[in-house]
Amino acid sequence: MARERHGRSVAQLEARADPPAPPENASVAERMTHRLETAEGKQLCGLRKQTVEPVIGIIKQAIGFRRFLLRGTEKAGLEWTLMATRYNLKRLFNLGMNLQRA
Repeated sequence: MARERHGRSVAQLEARADPPAPPENASVAERMTHRLETAEGKQLCGLRKQTVEPVIGIIKQAIGFRRFLLRGTEKAGLEWTLMATRYNLKRLFNLGMNLQRA
């Protein structure tokens, strides 16, 4: 048995085998915890940070849109489209885009 060098690389620290599968009678929470601890689950969870969720957080926190004022799926969809348009226009303005008149 050889001695290991002092200090390990980040890759060595992060390298872990997937945990064993939960038993058949495991609760939903235990099964979800297992999914998130696997390499594939971590990768999928990491994708959430780069997709649409930060935009929703910005709309909720910075713009203050926390609930729909109108009833019905169609009206709520229109209200969400309005909020998304507001976010996109604000972002274009803050990025300094030169909008030309059509």
